[in-house]
Amino acid sequence: MASPQVENGYAPIANELLDAIIMFGFKGTHLLILLWVIRRTFGWSRKTAEFSWHRIAEEVGMDHGGIVRQGNMLLKAKVLVVSNGQLGIQKNHELWKWPKRPEKKTRFRVVDVN
Repeated sequence: MASPQVENGYAPIANELLDAIIMFGFKGTHLLILLWVIRRTFGWSRKTAEFSWHRIAEEVGMDHGGIVRQGNMLLKAKVLVVSNGQLGIQKNHELWKWPKRPEKKTRFRVVDVN
């Protein structure tokens, strides 16, 4: 039977940052990557942690390509930062912004209904 105890380790995270993560609406792979980063940083009282996308994919049980794509999206959104080859969370959540996606061009075809 599982019996987690804080005496065996925990990841302290500021309520403001946790609230920002909840309100930003992360889902799926983005959330898994964020949780991995929280565990590897705050869980060890660090601001950044050594990483590779391959390692993250392996540890969260996801496809490497998906982790790379979604991880890079989090970097572009300024949610994650890389410094000296180490990964961390941008704690100033006011800087987080999803990149704008290019608008899809739609093609309309005129159909004669007569």
